[in-house]
Parts: sequence; C-alpha cells; structure tokens
Amino acid sequence: MPDLANLPMSTTGTDAAADTTKQILTLATAIIGLTVTFLDKFRGSAAAGETAPIETLWQIEFSWIAFGAVIFFGLWTLLAITGEVDKATLEKRTPTAMNLNVRLPAFLTIIGFAAGMVFVIWAGLDKFG
Repeated sequence: MPDLANLPMSTTGTDAAADTTKQILTLATAIIGLTVTFLDKFRGSAAAGETAPIETLWQIEFSWIAFGAVIFFGLWTLLAITGEVDKATLEKRTPTAMNLNVRLPAFLTIIGFAAGMVFVIWAGLDKFG
C-alpha cells in the first residue's frame, strides 16, 4: 500500500473543476453572442410580414439572463477555486473542489447553464420547429 503522506500534492480535482467552469463560461458567452447575432432570424423579416411570437423573444431574453448568471457564478467558482488552492498551499495539504465555497457556485453555474439552454432550444423549436 502506498504511503499517502509522501505523495506529491495534486490539484487534479480543482484543475478539473476550473477547466469545466471555463468550458461552461466559453459556451455561455458564445451562445449569447450567437443569439444576439441571429436575433433577427428569431424576430422574422418585417418585409416578408413575419414576426416571431412574443413568447419566443421572451425565451431568448430569459436565456440571456440565465447565461449572464452563468458568467457571474462561473467567475465566482473560479475565484473560490483560486482561494482553495492558495489556502491548501499555505496549509500544506491537497486542495479540494468539494468544499461548499466551491461546490455552491459551481452548482449554480450548471443550473443556470441548463436553464439557459432549455430556453434557447425552446425558442428555436417555437420559431423553426
């Protein structure tokens, strides 16, 4: 059995949490950018007499709010991970992403992303489905 006390410190859990958070942040900002860019497709062409239902535009706006929350909570998660790594280094222990100060904003990030995706997909199905 290996001597656990002499193993080198690893930040694998916190690294993975940070990488996942960065990927979610990237996706959220990209989706905001794409929906803003193609908002006219959701609204429809005034020349063709097409208009999107108000519900579809509301869904897009709600997704922007959800993805904005994702950005806030994602940054909070990254800052919490940084604090955990710093504290663990000072205490000469392995950092963990299982502390509540990391798990809470990470959970809120995932919930916000899921909500934003649901509303973007719903708006797309209402308009194009």
